[in-house]
Amino acid sequence: MTTITEPVIKTEGNIGRDPIYRAGTNGRRSFAAIRVLKSERRYNPDTRAWEDTGTTLAVTLKAFGATADLIGALIDQGRLAKGTPIMATGQPDAPETWTDRQGGVHADPVVIIDAIGIDLIRQARAEAARTRQNDQATRQPSWPATPAAAGEADTDGETVPGWSTEPSF
Repeated sequence: MTTITEPVIKTEGNIGRDPIYRAGTNGRRSFAAIRVLKSERRYNPDTRAWEDTGTTLAVTLKAFGATADLIGALIDQGRLAKGTPIMATGQPDAPETWTDRQGGVHADPVVIIDAIGIDLIRQARAEAARTRQNDQATRQPSWPATPAAAGEADTDGETVPGWSTEPSF
């Protein structure tokens, strides 16, 4: 027996706008749609910074039935929202076409979701980068410059309130 496998597409990127969820009613299946954007970035050794190349790929992820209901629950919990980094796999569907303000017609790929998840690694890296940027903007140390600034250690080895020998992370 010969098995024909359908192509599987892996999509990763950030959710570009708030996802849509419509619960099924009157015998109709539930529906969910998520717009994912992915921009190519390259490291510029001259500026020592990552720069966008100007190319952004937009993909619409769609789900129906029980899969859509699970996505709806994640939306209600606030776990899937604009800006969330995700990864998804699924089968290709007919592209969606749209017309821009200048009258140009565009087609964006559509994927029917088999599996979807939040990209925890990219989410953690993005949060760490934002924290670093905020820390660099304020440039104030989070520890006292000397023990005397918060209280000195007593001669018997105990510490005065306000001074800790444990680092805070």
